Amino acid sequence: IRSLHEEWFPVRYKDDFYDSLITNKMAGSGEPLFSSVALLVPEDDEGKNESYEEGNGNTGDGASAIDIENGSNRVIGCVVGSFVRSSRAPSEIGPLLIKNPHRHSQMFYIMTLGATTEFRKMGLGTALVERCLQLAKRNKRCGVVYLHVITYNNAAIRFYEKLGFVRVTEIKDYYTIEGVNYNCYLYAKYIHGNQVTLSKGFFTILADWVTSVWNTLTFPFYSALRLE
Repeated sequence: IRSLHEEWFPVRYKDDFYDSLITNKMAGSGEPLFSSVALLVPEDDEGKNESYEEGNGNTGDGASAIDIENGSNRVIGCVVGSFVRSSRAPSEIGPLLIKNPHRHSQMFYIMTLGATTEFRKMGLGTALVERCLQLAKRNKRCGVVYLHVITYNNAAIRFYEKLGFVRVTEIKDYYTIEGVNYNCYLYAKYIHGNQVTLSKGFFTILADWVTSVWNTLTFPFYSALRLE
């Protein structure tokens, strides 16, 4: 999982992030962490693959039906996320994600999502995101599923928008990669009647268009995420 994250993303995650994947608990807070791993298994073990996906689709004890590192199985995709209390959202972001924190006291945050190169554009990323959406929809207190996308990752932006996520705002200097700061977009998919009004003026729409064109011209060959 570590090597794949280092291959997929320009951001470098600390050791405690990978430790938390083993325990299925957030580092520091100890709150449940959700992870779902897609495996390529030998043909004679195909039944185990189905069993594993049911066993790991949880936020609990980290138990799995099969060993994902037994030498014959290969990880080809992974998504990591967690429920977050609405009250913990920054004041400038919270109202954009949750309209009524008393009704929707929780949010679901997709932390990382990736697939190996040869299995992209095959629906794997969509399936992993759908697992997160299903989990969030089972929690009636959850009002939104949200994530961050670096502004030049046009492939990821198209991918999430195709799945019904909407761009909420741009956050300045969210990522630091090799000493350079980059902005990100906050994307969200609202659920359970949580309806937040996002108003964009003409100049904001124009700025979004200019940014999109600029990203296409200046980063034509780079994408940290191609999942469709």
